[in-house]
Amino acid sequence: MPGTSPKPITCDVFVNIIDNFGDAGVAWRLASELAAHGLRLRLITDDVKPFIFIAGASGKTPQTIESVTLITKKEIETAPNVIPAEVVIETFACRLPETYEAAIRKLGLSCYRINLDYFSCETWAQDCNGLPSIDPETGHKKINYFPGLGIKNAPVIIESDYLNRKRAFELSDFEARFKCRAPFVSFFGYETANLDSVAKALNALSSLTILLAPGRASEGLCRKLHARTVTLPYCAQKAFDERLWASDVNFVRGEDSCVRAVLAGRPFLWNIYPTEDFAHKRKLDAFLEAARSAFDSDADFLLWKEASYLLNGFEATENALCDFLQRAPLQRAHFERLASQIMAKGSFVEKLAQDVKNR
Repeated sequence: MPGTSPKPITCDVFVNIIDNFGDAGVAWRLASELAAHGLRLRLITDDVKPFIFIAGASGKTPQTIESVTLITKKEIETAPNVIPAEVVIETFACRLPETYEAAIRKLGLSCYRINLDYFSCETWAQDCNGLPSIDPETGHKKINYFPGLGIKNAPVIIESDYLNRKRAFELSDFEARFKCRAPFVSFFGYETANLDSVAKALNALSSLTILLAPGRASEGLCRKLHARTVTLPYCAQKAFDERLWASDVNFVRGEDSCVRAVLAGRPFLWNIYPTEDFAHKRKLDAFLEAARSAFDSDADFLLWKEASYLLNGFEATENALCDFLQRAPLQRAHFERLASQIMAKGSFVEKLAQDVKNR
């Protein structure tokens, strides 16, 4: 009929929560942004709890938040009539419930299937980005995306209002918001971080307020510090961005927080999740190398690399963290340039939304 709007494209995003806030954070960011682009979204998860902090969920399901319907996998598995979406996104190669796969087969649907994998700048991830694969069990084709900083990576997820929010925050009285005086350093790390070296570096600075995320790593670090500390509660994603923007240096853990630190344009260090086979060192090296073009000083880049190594317990110069923090004000231009480079690539969601509409 004339004047009627086209029917919204339906989309289901699946996530299994393994790394708690990291996996949930990426899935929520993806789902809410796709909903903002006009898709009808369901976010289907095996654990609702992380979304209480990240998205303000009540813990009850199904519920709709910011045009995203949050629902559990169990509810999908036990539903009498499962209706799969036109677009199906598996995050981090999670498997779809068998009842969902069966419904796709029974209804003879040709869903547009996508796997959004982990953030990685490694060569193999860049080479595999955008390639199709065939599920050996179902025969269905899916497109695989690997976000990262590399030339051949998929872009990262950037909200359409990100820059406007950042500019508004930087004009606000954020010292009053945190009820303490700048300069700030924020810390969100794993217990495996080299806390002794972090404490030594922070204790060498004066007139500093350290914003600590909740957790055992922060508790361990706090016992070693002489500076003023403020332990902040768990918060929603937008509030976490504000902590990064407010800080002169950020220590972050996990992949989603690393991406947000990159976008913030502040000096930061990534406490990468450790693996027994030391694959995390290869991943960290690839990340650092992908960011290298933002540095117009080899000495500053090598200092960032050494500080990153020391934070993560790799062999490094003993005073690298101290030197990095001391030089942070002079390093800021490099990280602002890195943020601009990544912003210029656009958002993964914008690309995906266009691909979905053109499929």
